[in-house]
Amino acid sequence: MRRKITIPLTTTAAAHTAEDVIFLPTEVKNAASRIEGDVRIISASLISKGDKCPSVDLVFTEKGDGTLSTIGLGDGISQGGSSLRSKLNADQLCGVVTLAEVTDGNTGALGSTYVSTKSNVDLILSTSLKGAEYPNPTGFHVFGITKTAVTTTAADDFTLILDIE
Repeated sequence: MRRKITIPLTTTAAAHTAEDVIFLPTEVKNAASRIEGDVRIISASLISKGDKCPSVDLVFTEKGDGTLSTIGLGDGISQGGSSLRSKLNADQLCGVVTLAEVTDGNTGALGSTYVSTKSNVDLILSTSLKGAEYPNPTGFHVFGITKTAVTTTAADDFTLILDIE
């Protein structure tokens, strides 16, 4: 069954450089329709209330046990960050979706909003891992690494919307 999931993300009010972890691993519960099922991501949209929507790698993992707990960690994937890669292996990397930078936003009563969307993602996430170390048999985790510099103004500057089935 196709549906949308809205995921509030946590960041810090700060200037972030390219390759920084921009938001922490966030658990997405009950994404699969059954225990140990699969989730297909159809599209992903990142909404930013900051000065733009940066280009971001959305990194999907089976678990998010806090090994990536520092926003601003400048050890991004494309830089060949060995400590980040080892943490991703420990968290069971499922896939990466890159969203493009958006600098033309919509200004309204609530301020400026920027939206970056990627359609036709077609990423399958398995929730098949089980046991005490995988307490979420119907979900997954997502975090973000910025590919472009951006300044965020509040901890709740980002929201992720996933179209899944």
